[in-house]
Amino acid sequence: MRMYMHNNFGIERYVYSNTQKGDSANGLYILLAGETLPCPQYRLFAPSGLGEAFKGGVYVLEYVIEGIEYIESEKACFTAGAGYFCFLNKNCRRTCYSDVKSPCRKLWIHVSGPFMDGLTSALGLK
Repeated sequence: MRMYMHNNFGIERYVYSNTQKGDSANGLYILLAGETLPCPQYRLFAPSGLGEAFKGGVYVLEYVIEGIEYIESEKACFTAGAGYFCFLNKNCRRTCYSDVKSPCRKLWIHVSGPFMDGLTSALGLK
């Protein structure tokens, strides 16, 4: 486990990183956490299978603090504004990007493991 502040080209700040594949007592693995700063050029493409090598896939939890973010998948385009909480299911192929006139600032965390698999199954989020 590593706690640090990493600045990704002025667009993202990583505040937590854990790349260890050790066991978790509760089945929840927190992999990465950080903040995306407002930037009109922000764009992230996440191919399907992202994180498949680590505990069976990565779920992404996001909270939009300000601005607007667009999340496009193969099936739909979703607009998230300030105050929105977004749950991105594991292995979801998507493109996320900021609105040019109102770039988003968001907090995010990447998690995986049997705890998240069980939670999403119990809620019917497939």
